[in-house]
Amino acid sequence: SDNIDVLATVIYSQMSNGYDAWAPDNNPDFKTYSNDKGEDSQRTYGYSLRANFEASENMNITSITSFTETDLVHSYDGDWYEGLKQGIGLEIQPDGSTYNGAFVAGRPHGKGELKLANGFKYIGEWTDGEITGLGKATYNNGNVYSGYLKKAQPHGVGKMIYISGRVFKGIWDNGKEKTPLM
Repeated sequence: SDNIDVLATVIYSQMSNGYDAWAPDNNPDFKTYSNDKGEDSQRTYGYSLRANFEASENMNITSITSFTETDLVHSYDGDWYEGLKQGIGLEIQPDGSTYNGAFVAGRPHGKGELKLANGFKYIGEWTDGEITGLGKATYNNGNVYSGYLKKAQPHGVGKMIYISGRVFKGIWDNGKEKTPLM
């Protein structure tokens, strides 16, 4: 009809480029460490429909409707060295859990942040892929521990604030309260 104009737009995009950003570490040869591909992909589709109806000489009615859906995969974004994660990177697991921090020889090592899908969160030091060192753990039950950990357990000097309000500050041994400190 002469009174209605319709414009439809459809988009579909699929990219799987294996791109992995790299950065030199100021070495004199400008050597890069991204000798292996990352896994980055995106699939997007959507549509838009615009309808303009001229109801009378003084009245136009316009309707715009749109929809998009995107699936993204970024399982690891960071540097690689000899096929292993190296340097600062972000790893995302299929359940949504993330680790953002330092990697050495493919494992978390140094400072990093872990967020699990079940609500557990840890910010602190890692040793050879294990939560070991000084850090802060927020457990999915609401308890919060700050201090030294060994293999993800409070170990050494630390403080736990329990969800009940009770606080223990002292020496820990493999996750167990040992000696309170003043």
